[in-house]
Amino acid sequence: MTHFYWAFRRIYRRIVTTISWAWLFLSLTPHGFGQTGTNLLKNANFTSLQGISPAGWIIDPAISSQGSATVVSYAGINWLVLSPNLTNPTSDQDEPIFGIAQGIYAENLLGTNLFVSASMYADAGSAAVMRVYIGLRNGSATYQEIRLSGPSSSSVLRRDVVPVPNDPQIAFVVVSCGVEGTSGTARFSNVLLSTTVPSSWLEANGITDEGPPYIAGATIDAAAVIRSIPSTLYGSNLEWPISGLGAWNAAGNAANPFVVALSEQAGFTLHRFPGGVFADYYNWQSGVGPQWQRPMTPIEPGGISSANNFGTDEALGFAQATNGELLITVNIVTATAQDAAN
Repeated sequence: MTHFYWAFRRIYRRIVTTISWAWLFLSLTPHGFGQTGTNLLKNANFTSLQGISPAGWIIDPAISSQGSATVVSYAGINWLVLSPNLTNPTSDQDEPIFGIAQGIYAENLLGTNLFVSASMYADAGSAAVMRVYIGLRNGSATYQEIRLSGPSSSSVLRRDVVPVPNDPQIAFVVVSCGVEGTSGTARFSNVLLSTTVPSSWLEANGITDEGPPYIAGATIDAAAVIRSIPSTLYGSNLEWPISGLGAWNAAGNAANPFVVALSEQAGFTLHRFPGGVFADYYNWQSGVGPQWQRPMTPIEPGGISSANNFGTDEALGFAQATNGELLITVNIVTATAQDAAN
């Protein structure tokens, strides 16, 4: 078992964790070797105590002065309570946080998925942090983390799936429960590490988990004005081809009264000219001056052409006839910034 000890020592030198790997090595008893039961962890419900701390879990002496670990019973459920002090790191400090840990050998876990969960609670100023480490004999390690930052109004069930690669160099799996911060408490109950999908994990069994009913309410104060809606919010697209697609009466050189009436009934107060895609190929100089002098203009490159009798002046006239405003879209595809400025 000596090679396991040095693997832990190498990992301790390379990464910062909740616990000291060398100290954790002392907790790796044969119970963990090849264990594949429903819960791989000993004393996962914190029913057995060693003093005031849960039995089977290790507190590294190097961090033991950063807080305290106790077990309290509430509504028939035992809770691990981690209380940090001012020497415990906060979220912006890259130092080991106070907590407890438990390790198991991983020989029979290679190529499996580990289902991890815990009920967690955190006061203001603290965060409950649960990590699952996968350690290799060469001293490297990876981990997945689930956390709950305070304040939480009630306990929250957090869970995750941790894949264990089918790599013979993987030596062990470690679960830690820790607290981040210098005040408050982090609490854990019903900690689970299993190779079996829990029956309550509906989605892992291919069943949609709709979760608890979500109840929401809203109070509407119609008398309170937060912000007035601008009148120009309601608009339409006013395209230039074919006499504004009927918005302009070319024979009478005036806005089409039928379209004006429809626009007013719809409440349009802003008209975008000369269109959307059509604006990308529009030359505004071709839409000004006497209509009989304006050139026939392609609607799109290589497409059909249209008489340019619905230009800037006509668009402004239509906007005025409908008591609206004109929003001019500049050509940014086939024209220049100077054209837009002109």
